[in-house]
Amino acid sequence: MEKIKELSTKSTLKIFSVVVTILGGIGVAFMAYTHWRNEIWKPKVKVLDVDFGRGSANFEIGDKKIHLVGDSTVAIASDWGIRFGSNYNSDGRKFFDRIELVKKGLVYQTITSSDELLNSITQN
Repeated sequence: MEKIKELSTKSTLKIFSVVVTILGGIGVAFMAYTHWRNEIWKPKVKVLDVDFGRGSANFEIGDKKIHLVGDSTVAIASDWGIRFGSNYNSDGRKFFDRIELVKKGLVYQTITSSDELLNSITQN
């Protein structure tokens, strides 16, 4: 009877160790992907058209087309987003004068000239 108990305990431990190893491998792979997505990868953003006066722009990110309006930040993927940058004129009115690529809500890259707007914001 004791041998049977010992064998069942050993086989249970083997199964448990295999399951823990598989789950640990999946966890490490997920953490590696998350690190790559948040720290290494950058989105490719192509500006299709922009109207700073109206605060309106169209972008192409991968195969998705995104419309940005006014004082909003549009989430692109993971920690990345895109928004209009603004300033205030002498009478206190806000106006848009640039496009900003943001990461975790902080400006990563700014585009101001019309030549740059015709090209992609980021190039991998």
